[in-house]
Amino acid sequence: MDLEALERLCAEDAAGGRTPLLVLGEAGGPPLGRGCPLRALAALCARTHTHLHVRGHALALPAAVGRDETYSVADSLTLTPGPWFGVPGLPTVTFYKIPEPITANEHSKGVNASGSREGALAALAGLSAGGARLGALPLWTCARAAGAAGLARRLERAFRNARAARALVAAADLKLLSDRPGGDEPPNVDLVEAVSQASACVAFQFAPPDVDKPPAYYDKLNSWLGQVLQREADMISIEVCETEAHGVVLRYCPLEGAPDAGAADAWAGALEAQLSVLRATVALREPFRRRLAQHAALRLVRVPGWAGLGGVRYVPPGWEEAPIEELNSLNRQLVETLRATDGAFSCGDGEDGMACVRFGMVTADTDVDELLDLVIAAGKDVEENSKQLTDMTEVLKKGISAAQEELAREAWQEGLLRRVPVVGRVVSWWAPPAPPAGRRLLLAHGTLQTTEDIYRRVQKKENEEPARAHSPTRQNKQEEQ
Repeated sequence: MDLEALERLCAEDAAGGRTPLLVLGEAGGPPLGRGCPLRALAALCARTHTHLHVRGHALALPAAVGRDETYSVADSLTLTPGPWFGVPGLPTVTFYKIPEPITANEHSKGVNASGSREGALAALAGLSAGGARLGALPLWTCARAAGAAGLARRLERAFRNARAARALVAAADLKLLSDRPGGDEPPNVDLVEAVSQASACVAFQFAPPDVDKPPAYYDKLNSWLGQVLQREADMISIEVCETEAHGVVLRYCPLEGAPDAGAADAWAGALEAQLSVLRATVALREPFRRRLAQHAALRLVRVPGWAGLGGVRYVPPGWEEAPIEELNSLNRQLVETLRATDGAFSCGDGEDGMACVRFGMVTADTDVDELLDLVIAAGKDVEENSKQLTDMTEVLKKGISAAQEELAREAWQEGLLRRVPVVGRVVSWWAPPAPPAGRRLLLAHGTLQTTEDIYRRVQKKENEEPARAHSPTRQNKQEEQ
């Protein structure tokens, strides 16, 4: 928070006849766990007579450090004990500062509805009506069941896990965007300053060095990394956040569900394995594009949301003006052929909506030239098969057309005399109609032949079967004798 700008705004409001009402301060607020200088902010709000309200996960730090120390900075603050204690149904709690101090035993006095200190406290807490107390019952039950010491240990463990995760991320050379989680400050550090600087979470991203906001391609890489970590290390809750200043950021906050002891060690193995894949993919991305330009049949395709090496489209010579449907079919068949060799290939759609071959994430030992040669070889096989299928289709079309023409011509010639009155009956008596004519197409030669020989064989077989059925066998003859 820019305190000088805030003070300027308050002065402008006062000069314009407006009254500043409330300032919202963060202490370890999401998504990056940033805070603000609470003591300086409280002094500014006191000078401008503005109400200061504070919220954030770092407000749980005083219970985790175990110090016998009190502080009073904000006029009000909001705590979220539900995520901290692992009970989502717990209500949010807001504390208000009472102008006059009250002793510990004054709560037993009767509440005066006319406006006493106790009445104001009861009204602010929402307990002035007997039925409203049920809203606080889950929180009271959890606090009584766990005890103050048990809740403090849970908070201390959450901050300890956050510090371990931060050390792990720093050792992996990832970009850290959050401050250091608190909980292990030396005794001479003021508690208010510790709360102001504590992040209570670990926000990081995979990014090139010395850049404020990585290129858009790194947003895809970080999204991929977050999804893999969510799947591989499900004992740790990783959140994928999109920020305006830094792009896609990964966030781990133990106070939103603290993991068991030892979960960070399991996360370390998964993180290291995926980072090696990310670094190899980034390193081979530019060589992949340079090698791709040397193959005339492959076109680079921009694939939205894809984190792998990239996308290519196979367009062999002579297919430049081919219909879109044929190119899409060719590339989809190519992907099916490639996936039988390596599962890193997949089918996707480029920005132009046409199908393409997507190259996935790779490892350091990947040979880009070998991948591209594999695509070219598979593409030629698919193209040849597609050409053979096209030629066969043309042969079938021509054969069917020729057969239909011959059959129509023969039927016209055969039936010419039979359609003449009187003569037709004589011709039909003298030369009975021939069996139905047909044609068969030999695909090997692309030629037509009649089906008369097939018809004769079938007719001969049908005539032989009844004769065989009525002829007595040798055994029947012996029985007759």
